Amino acid sequence: MSRDSLLTTLANARRRRRGQAEPPDPFRGPDEAMRLLGDWLAEVPVTRDELPALGVLADAVSSLADVLASASPPDLVVEPLHRFNELVRAARFTPQLHATADGFVAIWTPSPRSSAAVLAGSVAQELTTLEVARVKRCARTACDLIFIDHSRSRTQRWHAEDPCGWIERQHRRRAIVDAPPGRGGMGDRDDRPERAPAGSKVPW
Repeated sequence: MSRDSLLTTLANARRRRRGQAEPPDPFRGPDEAMRLLGDWLAEVPVTRDELPALGVLADAVSSLADVLASASPPDLVVEPLHRFNELVRAARFTPQLHATADGFVAIWTPSPRSSAAVLAGSVAQELTTLEVARVKRCARTACDLIFIDHSRSRTQRWHAEDPCGWIERQHRRRAIVDAPPGRGGMGDRDDRPERAPAGSKVPW
């Protein structure tokens, strides 16, 4: 599975990122939607009439991801799952057999009438093969981006090392520096602030 999964791309579509004063609206036009989702819509262009459905899909996937990331009770998933399934019903998938060295494999090709249905069907396939416990929200307080933990130990905390992981470690080190002697301050430990990764522009 790609680290830039369709699930996380849709879940984060309307979440504010570093340097943005307001949450983005990637569905204000077909071009913007294709820039976000073109990798999964190679043969199904987005039309202006489909933009509202794409927004509904992104919101439903975002709600589903929040439920999974917070390990909420299953009953909380009912409403966003209903909205999601309404779009999945419009997707039609046709199996095509392909020969391999070990035999045959069936590849299900979407043949729906809308881009939202294509994406909904693809997300449904992704969710059925995903370990849902790996769906997490970034542990940095100022960031709520969803990510899939690909680490073997399942201990990844941030959606990205730069900036969130680096910023959090810097904050911990500053707390140590500012603490008075005898309470974990610099008088007790020889910790030094970590350098920012090359090319980083981190707001404090």
